[in-house]
This record gives sequence, C-alpha cells and structure tokens, in this order.
Amino acid sequence: MKTLQRILLIDTVAQGILISATFLPALASLPLREPGIVIYSMIGAFFLGCWQVLSGIIMKAAFHLPQRGRYLGAVVLYFSILALANMFGSAPGRPDLVSAASYTLAIVPPAVMALWYFIRTAKDLSVAMHQPRSFWDLQ
Repeated sequence: MKTLQRILLIDTVAQGILISATFLPALASLPLREPGIVIYSMIGAFFLGCWQVLSGIIMKAAFHLPQRGRYLGAVVLYFSILALANMFGSAPGRPDLVSAASYTLAIVPPAVMALWYFIRTAKDLSVAMHQPRSFWDLQ
C-alpha cells in the first residue's frame, strides 16, 4: 500500500505542476491580449497529456484501478473523434463555423479531461493516505 501512496503522491504533485504550467499562461494571456503566450500553454498541455496517459496506463496495469481504464477509453474516443473531424475538414462556404468548432474540440475536452484526471488522482491519494493501518485506527 505504501507503494501506491508514493506513486499517487508523485503523480499528484507532477500533475499539479504541469496543470499550472498549462493553465497559468493561458489565463495570463487573456488580459494581456498577447497570443504568443498561448504557445507555452500548448507545450504544457502536451506534457500534461503525455504524463496523464502514461499514469493511466501504469495505474491500470499495476493497481487495476477501474477509473483509469475509463479515462484511457475516453482518450481513445477523443482522438478518434478528433481524427474524424480532421478528415472532414472545412465545409464549403462556412470555414469560420468549422474552424470555431475545431478549436473548441481541440481545447475544451482535453482541459476537462485533464482536470477530471487530476481531481481523481488527488481523491485516490486522499483515500490511500487515510486508510486504517491497524486495529486501533478503526475507532
């Protein structure tokens, strides 16, 4: 059980750092109206996504956590939808509508999934840290 606690602690801290590196530049770019800052969010999002997918694979394989399997299924579904949306390209006469939809598809679902996975990891860490260790802890 100590191994799971340590892995979840490292995972939670790393995700917290990567989420900060992803969302803080995006929030900073809003009042500054500086689109060049958003590239830092994109770089952070790439590393956050890689970390979370690797974490999901390890947690599912090593500890058989069912929520991690659902997350990995959602990642596969998301990339399948993204690939289908990319195949259709822009609609004739309505490139602005397709462009707005593709930006929304590229930003909102990964952000929601990243936050959900971070919260799930923090909850799992909390449960793992507060499990009874002996008979006297059951009171």
